[in-house]
Amino acid sequence: MSTQITIEHKKQKYTLEYSRQSVKQMEQQGFSIEHMDEKPMTMIPMLFQGAFIKNHKGVKRAVMDEIYDGITDRFNEEGTGFIQVLAEMYAETLNTLIEAKEVDEGNAVSWKVVKG
Repeated sequence: MSTQITIEHKKQKYTLEYSRQSVKQMEQQGFSIEHMDEKPMTMIPMLFQGAFIKNHKGVKRAVMDEIYDGITDRFNEEGTGFIQVLAEMYAETLNTLIEAKEVDEGNAVSWKVVKG
């Protein structure tokens, strides 16, 4: 199960999380986790807005901005701030693409290199 953040804003509940599809959409829109330090004014809002794609695709940007403006503890030295948790959630989703997971023996795919 993936990590989620739940938020309540003006009596509306939001579940923020990422999926492979939402990460793909973020990348297509120009998001790159590697550029967080270089372009924080661009990448941090994209990271936040991307967390809405999976469960709340229709939320207007103005509402997301209002929610973000109300969030406290966005960044801290302990690495447990809101932005840091979002970045970890994003990385966790990326890892589902490259990490091997247990597969039923009947569904396992074997592969080999053939040089010609």
